Amino acid sequence: MATKYQIISCLATGGHWVTLQPDLQLDPPEAILMHLRGASLHFLFPGVWSLSGREQGVLLGALQDLMTTGLLPCAYETACLEDVPSAFAALSPFPLKRLVVTPAR
Repeated sequence: MATKYQIISCLATGGHWVTLQPDLQLDPPEAILMHLRGASLHFLFPGVWSLSGREQGVLLGALQDLMTTGLLPCAYETACLEDVPSAFAALSPFPLKRLVVTPAR
């Protein structure tokens, strides 16, 4: 697993670091590096997707940015709306991936 310093070093100016780790804490030198890059740290709680449409839009925007830069995230699977039942059934009971629903084509 990458260290916090390695992840911060990979962030571009204005970059976003999204994590599922609820107890992540930045030390002052790491916070200074984030500040100098204009980067931000976001904590992702998957339950928020169904609670707030705005938060879902922000996350989907970040995923779209990842996909347009050519860096495809390996932690997500996309499925059209009509394919959701079969895609959801294909996920394991303890999924390492998240399912992102895209509009019907």
